[in-house]
Amino acid sequence: MRGSPPLRLAGVALGVAGIVILVGADALDELGGHLLHALAIVGAALRYAVNTVLARRARTIDPNVLATGTVATGFVLILPFSLIADAPWTWC
Repeated sequence: MRGSPPLRLAGVALGVAGIVILVGADALDELGGHLLHALAIVGAALRYAVNTVLARRARTIDPNVLATGTVATGFVLILPFSLIADAPWTWC
């Protein structure tokens, strides 16, 4: 792995600071009303980061298998939320 833990932490802090600068500090004031949406975005970014780390470590596995696993995991993670939000059993 590249970089020491303090450097990685500094990289994460710089990334968050960059997002705050781009979005604007005023957007943080209204976070309470859109907390679920913000958490979904953060979760997606974390999942993308985990996938990147796993893909780098699993160089011997076929990339198609890794992609299929990523899509299947995403489906399993989003399915409960989709069912709750859409309530397809009430469509009739």
